[in-house]
Amino acid sequence: MALRVITWNLHGSAGPPLDAVAAALDGWHPDLVGLQEVRPGQARNLARRLGWRHRWVRKHLPYGPLAWWRAEGLALLSPHDLDGNARTVLNPGVSAFSYRRRVAQRSWLDLGDGERVRIANVHLASDPAPDERVAQATVLAGLLAAEPADIRRNLVVTGDLNAVDEPATLAPLFALGLDDAWSEHAGPGPTNPTPHPYQRLDYVLVGSAWHVVDRQVADDPSVLHLSDHLPVIIDLVRSAAQTRSK
Repeated sequence: MALRVITWNLHGSAGPPLDAVAAALDGWHPDLVGLQEVRPGQARNLARRLGWRHRWVRKHLPYGPLAWWRAEGLALLSPHDLDGNARTVLNPGVSAFSYRRRVAQRSWLDLGDGERVRIANVHLASDPAPDERVAQATVLAGLLAAEPADIRRNLVVTGDLNAVDEPATLAPLFALGLDDAWSEHAGPGPTNPTPHPYQRLDYVLVGSAWHVVDRQVADDPSVLHLSDHLPVIIDLVRSAAQTRSK
């Protein structure tokens, strides 16, 4: 089974042109897209333009509850069915109105014929020091560790981890058996900031059932103005012998 996955911090507060974003996504033919920094209306409108399903969760309300449509959050989009939409606050002591609040989103990607993949989408803290990111990654790892072993082997995690050369942030997730789909052999893969990125913030992590067959940072001139992050596109295959996740 083949799976194309995209992760992209859309910088929704800057008002990206949704027609151009939808055209880019459509041209890449993904099975799953994990978006970060996206507003509810943006996620809904992208899904409508593409004829896809979507799930959105709120991260925080920067302008208060009266401007709910300007909330910032995470979204999963797919031409396939998405089943469930769990949200977990990774730092519950932080106000729902603060940009420092961080959440994880979890759902199921239903590919038909009994093929289901557990997926998670996350945006970790942007603080210069890694302590908060490590704590949030540890909470996320605890959520995923509660899944049965066969589901963990088939996990796909998308996200802006804000982790530049930070083994400590990735360690709790690697301890679950997840791998960085953009291996060190693929080069540095910078994704931020556009148009001249120098740091990799955006990741796809995969369970041991998946084999990475291709990886790319989409840096075509037509997408450089769409966000301050570049999207990461990962092509995966899973052996037919692997246990299906029910």
